[in-house]
Amino acid sequence: MIKQKYRFSGEEGFHARPVTEFVQVAKQFSSNVEIEYEGETYDGKSSISIMCSCIEDGCVFSLIIDGADEQQARLAIREKMMHSPEAYFVEVAADEKCSNAGSSKDASAKGKSEGCIAVSSGVAIGKAQLYRRNDVGDIQTTENTDSELQKLETAISSLAKRLKESIAGIVNEDSLGIVEAHAEILKDASLIDLIKDKITTDKLGCVSAITVASEEMQKRFEALKNERMRERAADIKDVLNQLASEITGVRNNLEVKGKDTIIIAEELLPSDTIHLDPDMTVGFITEKGGSNCHSSIVARGLGIPALSNVKDALSIIPNEAVVIIDGDEGVYYVSPSEELLQKYRAKVQDNIQKQQENEKYRSLASQTVDGKKIELAANIFDAAEMGAAVQAGAEGVGLFRTEFLYMNREQPPTLEEQFECYKKTLVDANGLPVTIRTLDAGGDKPTPCLNMPKEDNPFLGVRAIRFCLKNPDIFRTQLRALLMASAYGNLRIMFPMITMQEELVQVLKILNAEKQYLVAEGIALGNYQTGIMIETPAAAIMSKDLAPLVDFFSIGTNDLTQYVMAADRGSGELSDFQSPYQPAVLRLINYVVKSASMHSVWVGICGESGGDQLLTPLFIGMGISELSMTAKKIPLLRSIVNSLAYEALAQKVELVINSPTAVELKERLINLHR
Repeated sequence: MIKQKYRFSGEEGFHARPVTEFVQVAKQFSSNVEIEYEGETYDGKSSISIMCSCIEDGCVFSLIIDGADEQQARLAIREKMMHSPEAYFVEVAADEKCSNAGSSKDASAKGKSEGCIAVSSGVAIGKAQLYRRNDVGDIQTTENTDSELQKLETAISSLAKRLKESIAGIVNEDSLGIVEAHAEILKDASLIDLIKDKITTDKLGCVSAITVASEEMQKRFEALKNERMRERAADIKDVLNQLASEITGVRNNLEVKGKDTIIIAEELLPSDTIHLDPDMTVGFITEKGGSNCHSSIVARGLGIPALSNVKDALSIIPNEAVVIIDGDEGVYYVSPSEELLQKYRAKVQDNIQKQQENEKYRSLASQTVDGKKIELAANIFDAAEMGAAVQAGAEGVGLFRTEFLYMNREQPPTLEEQFECYKKTLVDANGLPVTIRTLDAGGDKPTPCLNMPKEDNPFLGVRAIRFCLKNPDIFRTQLRALLMASAYGNLRIMFPMITMQEELVQVLKILNAEKQYLVAEGIALGNYQTGIMIETPAAAIMSKDLAPLVDFFSIGTNDLTQYVMAADRGSGELSDFQSPYQPAVLRLINYVVKSASMHSVWVGICGESGGDQLLTPLFIGMGISELSMTAKKIPLLRSIVNSLAYEALAQKVELVINSPTAVELKERLINLHR
């Protein structure tokens, strides 16, 4: 049995989206998976059970895994929950208590006025449209339970198919997360068993059984001590409403009647909001719901201002009345005066202007005021993310993590599979540079198909390029696929975990041999660059000797910080050592940039620090050429880059990095922004 403590990290708490991601991984393994929190144990393969745990941002809990494949399950869960971009789990010391962190988020959430809760900021002016859901009718009993059970199974299959089709057509990330969560809830055995029990034991008709089960689940969630998790009752209600609709054929579809509409409702379930068009619906007001329910999350994602907890909204707001929503102040006005309308029209125009300025930065080049060009690139996990990266204004891909091609499968990906994946990414990039990192297996990345040996300290073991050099067939297959794809775009091949010049020489020799083989076979290749990740102190110190062999360096700040500070990056107890403002790490980065410049080798940052706006001026002053980050951060970072002067910043680098402590260095970084 494995038992490990984690701290949950995420403003919305352990809500449906991270729960869905967790359960999907846990279900891949035969081992029992449980969450232990505040003396209670929750089924790790049940979305509903985990949501009942009420785990909030900052809460510490135990993950318990017991079974034949417990090690594989642990690694897969760590990879998904600790090392995804959201990084929901943070490992903590074994003696840290499993308890609520005492967060005051709820108390200091959005400003309240006149009983309202502002669940999404912004200002909107529009006409009210009242929305009331259809009632399912009186409770019906039955003697033909077999027939009702068959209706239920048919409805479940039909809804599962509908949700699957819906997932394929959704682009918005928040909306996609909602539908995925609903699909997972529909698979929850405890929920389906409850409905079946209502049919077989209480002799209820299928629709009535669903209705009663929904009410019981509502009461169960509403009894929870945590407001954030009480709001999750809407997810269960939504799924069961959709299930009932599959049987009755009566659907509660929210149809917006015209432009500039403000929806007034008792409650908006997630399925009501995922297809809202912000060009038609400019805001909504509800009697129920809260800042952490899914409809609020979607509203924030779409930029729609919204208020909840407005008592008797359906009674006091007339249909088609002019309404102002101020999601910044948490107030609303019905039939406002002309003077108030003019005031808020000015606010709306000001918000539009700010949004337009942000859009401007999506398409502008990244360049300082004195003409130094900076490439702002995106970190991606697979080819499907390329389109979203381009849409966000990425000027390329700074890190494509290929190890995810090898996960959750019994055999390594074939040459053809890899070639098609790399080709698609390069084609979708439409000429933008794409940096593809070769296999970085080992460490905390579970890849069962590679049959990697268990190591006591995998971060210092046979990982990344070390594994590839010991398994040349796997390495050659990937290199051959990359070279074949080079004909379809602007490819950069990057090798991870280089520590010695001998390794790099050996790697380049294998790459050249594969190139010669393909040329001899008459396969057309394109131009490409080669580079290495600087993520070990050895590579940083030897950068002067490594630079003549490559075209670029990419600094992986996550691992570099871990190795320089001798502190596990997954350990919450050592979080101070993992500060991105550690002087030792930043001085080493500056040394690497200077070493690279001696050989005209450009340097990028592809770790978490690449998207740190506080560090942006320092990196530009050092002479960093590329910053790679989560795509959604790019417009903001570009607005910062385009306001800076490289020459002036270059004069301040030594002053900043010579700070004796991380705290003092951070203070000096703040001064660079003034």
